[in-house]
Amino acid sequence: MDDIQLQLYRIVSNLKPTQIALLLEMARAMTVEIEEYVNENSDIISSEFATNFSNRLLIHHATHTEKFGKKAFEYAFANASIATGKSAQIISSSTNPGTDVVVDGINFSLKTEASARINRKKITISKLMEARWIRECNTREDFANGVVNRVVRHLQQYQRILILRAYSVSETKIK
Repeated sequence: MDDIQLQLYRIVSNLKPTQIALLLEMARAMTVEIEEYVNENSDIISSEFATNFSNRLLIHHATHTEKFGKKAFEYAFANASIATGKSAQIISSSTNPGTDVVVDGINFSLKTEASARINRKKITISKLMEARWIRECNTREDFANGVVNRVVRHLQQYQRILILRAYSVSETKIK
C-alpha cells in the first residue's frame, strides 16, 4: 500500500458510515468515463489539469443539483492549475469586474455559459448587454467613447478569457 492509499485508509477508518457513503458516491462519480481532447500545444491545459478539472466537475454533479457556476469554475480552475505545479490565486472579491484568477502571474477572466439555447458557433458575454451606460448613449460617438473608456479599459485588466460552456448533446452526454 503506497503512502496516499495509507493516508486514505486512515482517514476512512475514522469516518462515520454516512461520511463513507458520501465519499463512495464521489469516488464512483470519478469512475465515469470522460471523452476529452487536450491540445498538446496548450499552455493552460495539460492531461494532468484535464483529469483534475474533470474530476472536480464529476464530483460537483454527483453531490449537487445546481449548475457548475462561476465561483465553482474559479476554484476548480485554480486547483487544477495548482495540481500541475503552477501557482494560482483566486481574486476574492466577488464584485471585482476584472481578473478572477491569477495563474503564474497571468490574469484570467473566467466566464460560464450553460443554456439549452447556446449557439455553438457564437460566444455571448452578456455583461456588455447589461451595461447601464449604453442606455445613456444618444449618438454613435457616445457609444464609441463608452466602449473605449469602459470596455477596453476593462479588457486591459487581464490577459486571458476562458469560457466554460455546457450544453446537452444527448440525454446521456454533456459537452
